[in-house]
Amino acid sequence: MTRTDQGFQDGLTLDLYSPKPRTLTVRQNLTPLPGQFVTGTTGEPFVALSNYSYVVKMNETANDLIAKIEIPYDVQMLNKLGIQEANTYVGKLAADKESWFVNDQTRNVRRLENLTRIIKMTSLDGEYMILG
Repeated sequence: MTRTDQGFQDGLTLDLYSPKPRTLTVRQNLTPLPGQFVTGTTGEPFVALSNYSYVVKMNETANDLIAKIEIPYDVQMLNKLGIQEANTYVGKLAADKESWFVNDQTRNVRRLENLTRIIKMTSLDGEYMILG
């Protein structure tokens, strides 16, 4: 297993272990699905905490990874919106592309680093956005 830990200028971090070399591309989607369409959890209406999402694509289908994705949040923006850090999520665009899916089982918030992440992933292909 080879580890790749890639950080980007805006704070996005991808950390993965792969049994073989693969090519990974990441691009920003400047017109993502709005943040209020969320499945997988209950609670107050969700909002997007970023103006864009991330589209992650592997060069081949990869379901044998050990991976996590981390997206930073802005504490000042959270305070203005009345959102607690514990109520931040990384949503993954659902297969039908009509909602963001969040999973409390694989969510982790790192308050000291202002990061919310999805852990215990076996694949990274998909579109991701920070939600609150």
